[in-house]
Amino acid sequence: MSEPAVASGDLVAVIVPVRDCERYVNEAVDSLLAQTALPREIVVVDDGSTDGTPDVLARYGDPVRVVRQEPLGQFAAANRGIEVSTAPVLAFLDADDLYPPDSLAVRLARLLADDAPDAVIGGMLQFVSPELGPDAAARFRFDPEPAHAEMFQARLIHRAAFERVGPVLTDWATSANLEWASRARAAGVRTVTVPEVVVRRRLHGNNVSITRGAQKQRDLLRLVREHRHRIEGP
Repeated sequence: MSEPAVASGDLVAVIVPVRDCERYVNEAVDSLLAQTALPREIVVVDDGSTDGTPDVLARYGDPVRVVRQEPLGQFAAANRGIEVSTAPVLAFLDADDLYPPDSLAVRLARLLADDAPDAVIGGMLQFVSPELGPDAAARFRFDPEPAHAEMFQARLIHRAAFERVGPVLTDWATSANLEWASRARAAGVRTVTVPEVVVRRRLHGNNVSITRGAQKQRDLLRLVREHRHRIEGP
């Protein structure tokens, strides 16, 4: 397979939903500004933050476009970012996570390869946030090895393919990324993987998977039922 002729980050808009994340959002944005393939657009959608998040974001000026909205939820914020961005390729990052420097470059090279996939997913590596003490860190139970997961942070996708599937549904408290992935499979979106780690997921105690664990279990059961119905029919 030949290398693509162009692998410029100028093709990419990165969408960053955020609410009340003043402690970590600067690290997330800094990781985007440090990309070897610098994105054309960094769109941060502030979903009604009441802490110092707006002040942190204001320090960046023109390289970062900040869009503010009333608190409608992470998934509504992601949809808003897609709507206001213009680049033909979409990427996503949670405000408490990080991209390694080559995250966009390795996925973009694969996305633009001759076999023309619709989307690319790379590896995700979890880490305990460094400011937590050893006692707090010891309470986390997670796989320390890289893994591929149907999460937006690890995905790079052509805007046209995303729009073919439709927006992220906002009536899910959790797991809307998995619900979207189910619809993408049903719509025939062709997704390939790359072996590199493309996102580092921070564990800090306020992750939705921890704070809404019971709701996540209910959402996953609903997802399984809906996915089976979508794939197999009534």
